[in-house]
Amino acid sequence: SVPTIAKMASPQTIRPRVGRVLDLRGARFQLSDGTIVAPERLTCRLVGGRAVLKPLAGGCRWRIPKRLKGSTLVLTLTARYGTSELRVTRRAVVR
Repeated sequence: SVPTIAKMASPQTIRPRVGRVLDLRGARFQLSDGTIVAPERLTCRLVGGRAVLKPLAGGCRWRIPKRLKGSTLVLTLTARYGTSELRVTRRAVVR
C-alpha cells in the first residue's frame, strides 16, 4: 500500500522570538512506513493577537512583530504527500 503522512517529524518545538524570522519551510514529516520526507505541498497559517500574520516571500516564514511579545501564536501547517494530507496545529508563546 502507498504510505500516508503519519506525523510531523521536525521541528519538534517552535520558538518564535520578537524581531526574528520564524521559518517553517524546512518542516519534515514521517510517513506511515517510517520514512522522513519533505511534503510535496506545504501550506502555513500563523495567527497572533487575533490576526493572521502575513508571510514573507516564499511562504511559511514570518517576521515576528514586537507587539506580539508574550502572546500565544497559533500555527497551522497542512502537508500533502501523494494523496494523503495532514493538518498540524501548534501553539507557541512569543519570547
